[in-house]
Amino acid sequence: MGNPESEQERLKRLRDQQIRARDPQIKERKVGRQVAAQQRQRRKSESFIRDAFGAVSHKAKGVYIGALLGLAIMLLLPMVMEGKMANIIGIAAFPFLIALGLLIGASFDWRDDIRDHIN
Repeated sequence: MGNPESEQERLKRLRDQQIRARDPQIKERKVGRQVAAQQRQRRKSESFIRDAFGAVSHKAKGVYIGALLGLAIMLLLPMVMEGKMANIIGIAAFPFLIALGLLIGASFDWRDDIRDHIN
């Protein structure tokens, strides 16, 4: 046989090599670096307007978007159509789209509430 000390050193090196190959902390450190990089990127890309708009509830966003669409229809429809019917449809579209925006926004708020309660 060979030298018992060299055999023990070889077995020790082999064991250390196997432990390094299976080290779970290597994967944890890699995932930690990826998460930290994503968070840094997210913080860089956020702006004041995006933060302010993100803090507003979906209901309020829906009402605002519905009002803008209703106003656009109310102003643009008489240019496309002639007669009083265009004015009536435009005026009716305004509250209808506000209510629709409120309903859709509320559904998104409910979804977020359910998601928050689950997690």
